[in-house]
Amino acid sequence: MTSTTYEMPALPLGSAEITILRWLKHPGDACQAGEPLLIALNDRIEVALPTPVDGILTTHAAAGSNVVPSATIATFTPDLAAESTPPATPQAAPRATPLARRMADTLGIALNELIGTGAAGRIVKADVLRAAAPPASASAPADATPVPMPTGRSIPAIAIPTRLAAADDTFVLTSISVDLSAAEAHRTSIAPLFARRGLHVDLAAYIAQAAISALVRYPFLNAWWDAECIIMPQRVQLAYQFGERTGLLADAQDYNLQGFARAFSAQHASSIPEHWRATFSFTTTKGWALFSQPLPVAPQTSLLTCSAPGKQPTVVSAGKGERLSIQLNALLTLAYDARIAEHAYADAFLHDIAGQLKRLH
Repeated sequence: MTSTTYEMPALPLGSAEITILRWLKHPGDACQAGEPLLIALNDRIEVALPTPVDGILTTHAAAGSNVVPSATIATFTPDLAAESTPPATPQAAPRATPLARRMADTLGIALNELIGTGAAGRIVKADVLRAAAPPASASAPADATPVPMPTGRSIPAIAIPTRLAAADDTFVLTSISVDLSAAEAHRTSIAPLFARRGLHVDLAAYIAQAAISALVRYPFLNAWWDAECIIMPQRVQLAYQFGERTGLLADAQDYNLQGFARAFSAQHASSIPEHWRATFSFTTTKGWALFSQPLPVAPQTSLLTCSAPGKQPTVVSAGKGERLSIQLNALLTLAYDARIAEHAYADAFLHDIAGQLKRLH
């Protein structure tokens, strides 16, 4: 029988060493993916971690033990009884959060008529609000297809440090200078090929592609809040704005450079449908005005801004010494929610992007 191991994920705040406070499931329990599995703690944040797969929990590390990220803390085996048992009839009561149940009762909405978008299909507040909303106007344009809210892992609000949870404005900024010389050289070399396809490629496409790739390694920045938890989708919905051009790319992690170039080359301005459904935002500015940095639109947690690139003298390593080089630099700024990430996490994310852009050739 094949078993699945579960490794302790890295937490974005505090020290690397993590303490297992208590288990919410025990060996022999049947578990569903997305259900809270254990409570973990580092020196800054307490998090309810979700079950990674459907199955039977067979072993787990002792409560109170200290582990590091990537350490194996639990194993699961397939739930053969569940796989061989036909669905029960009538269906069990729909799974919903307590807040969603209260709202549904107040609004007179039947939960069994809703499709849950929360972890493991759980009905959450947003599902009830959508059901209660009036139908869309018949005059809406035919191409205004709403982007579905992606599902993903949820971390209950217990994960939020108390001193920050009550704050209304918790966005902070982290900036680095990035070398775009390699990206510009690559862009110049492929521009004629793209032009023959009717496409214009600019550096924004390179930065967007690098940022989406980095979000895989820094998932707390691809997230949004609801009333009860932080939602971390497994896919990226990218909202972008370049001057008058705005839009939203569903499943942005599936786009290649040509895909971003095609999307960003659109000559018409389009409104972003339900901007809050985006999980990450990207924009550009015409200068280096750090103090006019836009902030994420709630309930998003992160927004990336790139300044206009410009040539600057830069000291670079040259053998055993240094030399002055003219580089094409830009200021990359991340505005993010300090309740789920700290400076070191955001800085590492930005340097991940910078490293990808510098390695282009």
